[in-house]
Amino acid sequence: MLLLSLSKNEYLKTWGAFWAVFLLLLLNVGYSVVIGPIGEHQLALFDWHDGQSHVVIPAGRFILSYACTWFISILLLFFFPRKIDSKSAAYLIICTALIVRLLLIPHPVSDDIYRYLWEGRMLASGVNPYLKPPCDTSLLIFARDDIYHSLINHPQLPAVYPPGVLYLFSAIVHICYHPLAVKILMIAFDMGALVLLLALLRHRGYRRRWAILYAFNPVVLYSFSGQAHLDAIQIFFILCVIFFYDRRKWFWMFLFAGWAVQIKYIAVIFLPFLLRKDNWRYCPVMFLSMVLPYLPFLIRGEFSTGSLLTFGTGFAFNGSLHGLFRVVFGSIAPATYACIAVAVAVLCFGYGYYHPELNKKFKDEPVSGFFFATGVLLLTMPTVHFWYLSWIAPFIALRFSVAWMLLCLSIGFYFVANGYLHHTGRWHLPLVYQLLEWLPVWVLIIFQGGRRVSAIRAPFDLSSPKTVSVLIPAYNEHEIIATCIDSVIGHEAVAETIVIDGGSNDRTRQAAIRAGARVIHHSMPAQAGGGRGGQIAAGVQAATGDVIVVLHADTLLQHKDIDAMLIILARQPFITGGAVGGTFDTTGWKFRVLEFLNDARAVFLGISFGDQVQFFRKKPVTFLNLYPNLPLMEDVELSLRLSKIGRQTYLFGCSSISSRKWRKFRWKRILLILSLFTRYLINRFIGVPDTAAMYRRYYSNK
Repeated sequence: MLLLSLSKNEYLKTWGAFWAVFLLLLLNVGYSVVIGPIGEHQLALFDWHDGQSHVVIPAGRFILSYACTWFISILLLFFFPRKIDSKSAAYLIICTALIVRLLLIPHPVSDDIYRYLWEGRMLASGVNPYLKPPCDTSLLIFARDDIYHSLINHPQLPAVYPPGVLYLFSAIVHICYHPLAVKILMIAFDMGALVLLLALLRHRGYRRRWAILYAFNPVVLYSFSGQAHLDAIQIFFILCVIFFYDRRKWFWMFLFAGWAVQIKYIAVIFLPFLLRKDNWRYCPVMFLSMVLPYLPFLIRGEFSTGSLLTFGTGFAFNGSLHGLFRVVFGSIAPATYACIAVAVAVLCFGYGYYHPELNKKFKDEPVSGFFFATGVLLLTMPTVHFWYLSWIAPFIALRFSVAWMLLCLSIGFYFVANGYLHHTGRWHLPLVYQLLEWLPVWVLIIFQGGRRVSAIRAPFDLSSPKTVSVLIPAYNEHEIIATCIDSVIGHEAVAETIVIDGGSNDRTRQAAIRAGARVIHHSMPAQAGGGRGGQIAAGVQAATGDVIVVLHADTLLQHKDIDAMLIILARQPFITGGAVGGTFDTTGWKFRVLEFLNDARAVFLGISFGDQVQFFRKKPVTFLNLYPNLPLMEDVELSLRLSKIGRQTYLFGCSSISSRKWRKFRWKRILLILSLFTRYLINRFIGVPDTAAMYRRYYSNK
């Protein structure tokens, strides 16, 4: 019905880009299936030093297709329709995600699937897969008529997975002994995880579009719909844990926590974050769900952890920190023990800092702890296969991270090993590709870690915000100021609307008063606390609300965006503020490009501009005197300062931004703003930027 009610221009503005990008995704995913086995097709790059020879990347064509999928998924995030209700957004994401997953069904499965089927068959036949590996001669009677037996990896090792998942494999075998059965099961759990993720985003006040970072993440697509790894089941159970944690359903939370451990042992790292004073009596539920599947094996004395120890200490591939330690110590075992020591030490810090009961910044919020623990595990593990990144994919949607999203792209170099295996029979990943994969990510993690360290001791506001002060800096805006005020003044949480007049010589002040706003006069020279930053700083000092919203006079704010910011700030005290975002009030592809650039800057750099409707908690900002009294670039400086005391969020809101400033100057104006923005960041890094000079240059070009 929404589509039928839109005019042609409205349709193109709201939906056109999304369907165009989604079509590109389908074509790209379809191509990745058509090209066949991952390692078969190399990619030759022209070598400019030689002029004739080529640099050949093993599995390069698939890597290129994988990278395209990543970029397209990012575009889907930005071009997802804004003017769509939450329920319709969920249906749209679910339906389009299912189409992509069904398209990937012909993709070749991983050789792990043959182990799933074999161990399920053995358990169903009364054979203990923990004692007898696939190559055991006593199992020849089963192996002779098993078309998948010769495809099992590491046939000399018995089962490594927990017994709970082996029972599941056994049930699959009873239904259908075929890789397709496993793939369909993993797609079902994957889609279930997506539904849960959409519910969690809504509960936290976020737009459903953030689920796109999971729904179309190439790590998720090729791990589950492509190769059918069992990690989809664990992700589903972990999201169930978070879902029931939010609703204080402790019985179900602990039950699913125990089941998650029964899929893969790594889920134990999440358990400490779940324990609270008001739920410890439910712990036996988790203990029983973890222990009961072992009993049939333990009673007969037929359970062994030998394969788990072998995989954990005797194998190493593509581990980042582990690879560095191997260079230092010269072998796998000491490097593994060093990584274990590092992981334990860092996790102990994480349990103390991110635990919802021990740190009130994270009250009632285990996601940050889950994210942190998963990241530590992935950075210190001896072996990191590409599908291991699926563990962190849902947390990226709930708590966006540039570093981990970048790793979801750079992990594509992992597939070089598939190329070497296909052409040489050797499983090998050269050092140069490991550096391309890990080095940029480590740089970002260290940079972001430095900002997080500064936020540890920063004051924060534990109270749930109830009231909002809307600050509107204005100068000669009598024609539009009333409309701007009307867009917010009717919301029940808006306690006051303050217009800070910069010395208007028209009827701006009178129009604002008639519309119901309080007016403050602030007219100072740019070099003495004037300009828009000075106006807003004066408004911050006068404001009384729990949350301050900075709204430009030519921007209209939606009430639902105010609701969203209050929900997010109430449930997550570690978030200090952020920006709403919006769209221009006119059509045209140039304005769509500007919207994309605005959104991308806010999401990837954490820097928002003033016309994106910035908001923040009043108490920590006024306590630390953080609001920048600058004539220009005050919005950029505010974003940078907020990042030092906590996290920021971006709402992908529906505010309406006037295009009046862009209609006449357009590209000249864009280049000027980019120039000033870049100059400000550089000068800020090396010294003190002259914002008064920037102010004069900016307004001399208007």
